[in-house]
Amino acid sequence: MFSSLSIRTLRKVHLYLSCAVAPLLLFFIISGSWQTFMLHRGTKDNTYRPPAIVAQLSAVHTTQSLPRAEGASTEKTPFRIIVLLMSVGLVLTISIGVIMAFRVSQRKRLVWMTLTAGAAVPALVVLLELALR
Repeated sequence: MFSSLSIRTLRKVHLYLSCAVAPLLLFFIISGSWQTFMLHRGTKDNTYRPPAIVAQLSAVHTTQSLPRAEGASTEKTPFRIIVLLMSVGLVLTISIGVIMAFRVSQRKRLVWMTLTAGAAVPALVVLLELALR
């Protein structure tokens, strides 16, 4: 699919696609990072209560919408479509970036090693965590 496109065309598509998905992706990265440490939930003994904005923005991950008044209906489909489009855009821009890395780099072996490490390190961490349980 991408083999017939020039590197200049790939760079332009990569540039604009990346810019299009970056804002929503950054939102998910930032809010997901505080959720990783459960900073969006209060403790049972109320020694920690998250700031309201943190709890509200975290709800986007779990309910695909901001919290509403009790009983108010929310239509989730438009937001889900936006997230799906962002996901497709992210997959495309990552794919284009990897293709460009191979086409531009003089050191293809280093590109392979970096890709391998990017996949292997998280997998090893997960396996290590499972082994320590």
